[in-house]
Amino acid sequence: MGGYCAVCRVELGTDVRGNPDIAVDYEGKRYLFPATKQLEMFKGNPTKYAVN
Repeated sequence: MGGYCAVCRVELGTDVRGNPDIAVDYEGKRYLFPATKQLEMFKGNPTKYAVN
């Protein structure tokens, strides 16, 4: 995602820079989020937001 939030891209249709301190590894990729809200949304449904 190039440092951008996958949840923001899907939900808002915009690129928001993620915070390296708020991140999760999923299927070999690291996802960054601007806040814990987006992190929790990702954890709740990672397949919705994960990049193939």
